[in-house]
Amino acid sequence: MLSFKLLGAIAAFTSALLTKQAAQSFCIHGINYNPRIGPDWAAQGQQCKSAADIQADMETLYQVTGSVRLYGLGDCDQVSRVLPAAINTGLSVSLGLWVSGDEAVFDAEFSRLQTLIQQHSSLFSGGSIVDIHVGSEAVYRKEITAEENIAYLQRVKALLAAYSLASVPVTIAEIGDVYLAHPNLIDAVDVVQANGFPMWEKIAVENAVQYFDTRMQPLYQQAAALGKRVEIGETGWASGGSSPKASEASPVNAARYFYNFFQMAQARNLPFYYFEGFDEEWKITASNATVEGYFGLFHEDRTLK
Repeated sequence: MLSFKLLGAIAAFTSALLTKQAAQSFCIHGINYNPRIGPDWAAQGQQCKSAADIQADMETLYQVTGSVRLYGLGDCDQVSRVLPAAINTGLSVSLGLWVSGDEAVFDAEFSRLQTLIQQHSSLFSGGSIVDIHVGSEAVYRKEITAEENIAYLQRVKALLAAYSLASVPVTIAEIGDVYLAHPNLIDAVDVVQANGFPMWEKIAVENAVQYFDTRMQPLYQQAAALGKRVEIGETGWASGGSSPKASEASPVNAARYFYNFFQMAQARNLPFYYFEGFDEEWKITASNATVEGYFGLFHEDRTLK
C-alpha cells in the first residue's frame, strides 16, 4: 500500500508540510468516490470525468483502499463506467441508489439495478458488490420520510431475493441522529450505515473524534441489541476553504482528524468509508461553502495531500 503523507503530518504535527520521511504505510476500509467535475448545468463534456480519468482514479485509490462507495447508478452513468473500472482494478464496491423527493428518480435507479443483476449477477454473489445503500441522507434532507425510504429498501430486498441474492446486505445511509430518531430504520436495514461530520458541527479538531464516538454510542448499542453491525458511510475533514458553519479547514486539521479517526476505528474494529477520494473543486463555485471542494485525500491531479 502507498505511504500516506497525511499520517506523516501528525508525526510532525507542528508543520503543515507532509513529508515522505514521516509517512506510514496503511490501508483503509473504503473511500467515497464521485465522478463529477461539474454541476448539472455545465456544458456537455464538463459534468463527468472521462473513462480514462475514472480508470486512473480507481488505480490511485487501489493503492490505499480495497473498496469504494458510490452514490448512484445513473449519475454520470456510474453503473457502466465507474463500477466496471473499480471492479476490474480489484476494488469492491458499496453500491448506491440515489433517492430524492422525486419517486421517478428511485424508479430509474431501481430499473438500472435490475438490469445489472440480470446481466451480471456474479458481481453480487461473488462479493464484488459488498452491499447496497438505498439513499444517502434523503431523510435528513427531508426529501422523503423514513417510511418511504424503508419502502424503497424493501423493494430492493425483494428484487435481490427474486434472483437468489438475499444474502447481499441492503442499508440506508443516514446521519446517526436520524437513525436514532427513527428506530424503524435500524429495524429495516441489514447493516446500519451511518454518517457523521464533527467539522459541520463546529467541533474543535482535537475533540472531534471523541465527540463522534460519543455521539454514536447510542446507535452502536441499539444496533448491537438487534444483532446488527454499524459501518460509517461518510466522515472526513476538509484541508482547505472555509465556511461560517464549519470548523477550521487546514491540511494539519485534516491530517489530525484522519489519523485520530483511523486509530479509533481500528480500535473499535469499525468499518468506514472516508469522505472522500479526490478534491472536487467544481463544488467551490456551486456552493457557498468553499470547504466543499477540499475533502479529498488526494488533490484533483491524484497527488496525495
